[in-house]
Amino acid sequence: MLNYMRRHAQSATIKILFWIIIAVFILWGVGSFSGSDTSYAASVNGEAIGPKDVRRAAQQLERFYRQIYGENLTPEMAKALDFKNRALDQMINNALLKQEAQRLGFTASDEEVRAAVQGIQSLNVDGRFQRDVYFRYLRMQGISPTDFEAQQRDHLLVQKLQELVASSIRADEAGARELFRFENEKVDLAFVRVKGSDLAKDITPTDEEIAKQYEERRDMFRTPERVTIEYVSYEPKSFESNLQISDAEISQEYETYKSERYTDPEEVHARHILFTVPPDADDAKRTEIRARAVSLTIRSRKSCRL
Repeated sequence: MLNYMRRHAQSATIKILFWIIIAVFILWGVGSFSGSDTSYAASVNGEAIGPKDVRRAAQQLERFYRQIYGENLTPEMAKALDFKNRALDQMINNALLKQEAQRLGFTASDEEVRAAVQGIQSLNVDGRFQRDVYFRYLRMQGISPTDFEAQQRDHLLVQKLQELVASSIRADEAGARELFRFENEKVDLAFVRVKGSDLAKDITPTDEEIAKQYEERRDMFRTPERVTIEYVSYEPKSFESNLQISDAEISQEYETYKSERYTDPEEVHARHILFTVPPDADDAKRTEIRARAVSLTIRSRKSCRL
């Protein structure tokens, strides 16, 4: 099918097909968004994108930018790049492309997926695919082989659709003008904002309608597992003023744990202070120098105790 479309790129049928693809992306849109960490972050035509997948994609995107910018990627720059929403936008676009590829009948065989995985350069050593490097990479990414290979299959479908569009487009002046008008066209938009709370009071669904809604959209109401932790924090400084420790308790503590905690050898810090006595000093001068030496020695001993 792909070769057929390439050979007939200028035919009216193929051009109509391209406009249908563009219309699909404009009109399909995204079913719903969720800013909270619920069972899905976005729903693209019924296909849910989970928060865990978005977080993983955001982390991969951040690692990619850190490899490029290194230490120059400041927290302010990371915040401006908004990895989470950027990753979500990419996943939504890929989901739309994949769905259109499936609608057109594109498939990715197991052999193609295997070749795509084995073609990743970071998983090859000396030009040969290494399984241990592959599984180590998956553990680092926190993803199972099944999920990773499913991502590669989706990527192949998107790639085939992109190759179809890119190989069949011929740039000309009329197309460039059309693209310019499309990108720069402005629309006057008027809208009315209605609060959901204002409408909720007038909506009274029956038990049958609620049960039907739940059964048809069971995945939307799935709540992830949660853990509740309760703890009491004891700060040592809160009890220091009420503690009275005797010498006997200190000795017992030392004897009990001297081989485990108190293993540092005894240390002695020695200082030598020299006072010079002039050869012609009399008894009064010698007494003065001796008094200074004794006084300084006493002060030095007190500082050592502290």
